[in-house]
Amino acid sequence: MMAAPLFQVDDATAAIRRWGFFSVEDAEMGARVRQFSADGFPIKSPHGLEFLAQSCAGREDVSKTCESILAMPRWGLIKVYSDILPDGYVYRFHNGSTEDINTILVQLWSPDSEVVIFHGSVARTIAIDHETSRKWGLLAASERHFDLPISTSFKLGGLAFSDSRLGFAIRRGFVIFIGFATENEVKEWGKMKLPYSDQMKEVIQSLEARGTRMNYAWLA
Repeated sequence: MMAAPLFQVDDATAAIRRWGFFSVEDAEMGARVRQFSADGFPIKSPHGLEFLAQSCAGREDVSKTCESILAMPRWGLIKVYSDILPDGYVYRFHNGSTEDINTILVQLWSPDSEVVIFHGSVARTIAIDHETSRKWGLLAASERHFDLPISTSFKLGGLAFSDSRLGFAIRRGFVIFIGFATENEVKEWGKMKLPYSDQMKEVIQSLEARGTRMNYAWLA
């Protein structure tokens, strides 16, 4: 059984297309994310992969939002970031452009989190700090190049979506990013490397049977 919807898909879709961001606070999600952290973020375990799937692709409101923006979205990214990211920078996964959205990030936020997003950054190409970007696996640029900061708090935890070009800075807490992209975009990515086991294979086969398209390869 899918989880009860937290939001209206049309509202989320409109906000993502206009602002590059949509969020909703949810205590149940926050509690689950906190427990996932306490378990050591077992992202590449059968249990962890199933948890992430149930939190995004397994939710009708989330999957329909992604499908309303992306043609046949593929799951190709899992990242965890927190307020340990250096201050003074704005981070994003892709640089700005005026092209159509090709990557949506589903965000699972811990309780007592706060993120600042920068409206207008989706369309702006900004030079990055290469050293900081390499160290953290994100495009990092000096915060002085960005304006229109908007703060969003997740006192109880919650769920959000963003265009991958939207600039952000995590002020408190941590977030799990789950990335979905178009088929053409995901071809440019490296595959998610997953450790093989019979149980992991069963989880992936179950996800794919439920319609989740995944961009992965087994670890050698």
